[in-house]
Amino acid sequence: MFENFDWIGAMRSSPVMIIILFCSVMTLGFAMERVIYYTKRRGNPDGVLASAIIAVRGGNREEAVRILNATSHPLGPVASEMLRSADLPPEAVEEKLQIALSEQRMELERNLGFLGTMGNLLTVAENHARTLRIETNTFRNAPHHGSRAA
Repeated sequence: MFENFDWIGAMRSSPVMIIILFCSVMTLGFAMERVIYYTKRRGNPDGVLASAIIAVRGGNREEAVRILNATSHPLGPVASEMLRSADLPPEAVEEKLQIALSEQRMELERNLGFLGTMGNLLTVAENHARTLRIETNTFRNAPHHGSRAA
């Protein structure tokens, strides 16, 4: 589709293409950051939760909190906050749980709005490149009429 397209010429002649290139590089950077973040946050929440439950049933709540804080999975901070708040009234526990969940959600969703916006702008970039290609091909294939002095 773009085998005969002059990308360098398009970049030189179109500030929009330069902006699109910049946004593409930024998008790639944010996407890589999210991939690395989600990879680091993976874990075994079932195994961690099972270990914490065993510690709580054994009467060692501090050990359970330590186990939960040691995991990189989002379950850890939320569950440890629940255990630390276990002696509070139900309304306070609910509030602390909502705060912990909100913090984890904010971390998980960071930069996703930017990535969504850039994904939608991909359509604009594709249409712009297609328009440039059509204009370039039309100009190259157009008959050149000129006047000749007789």
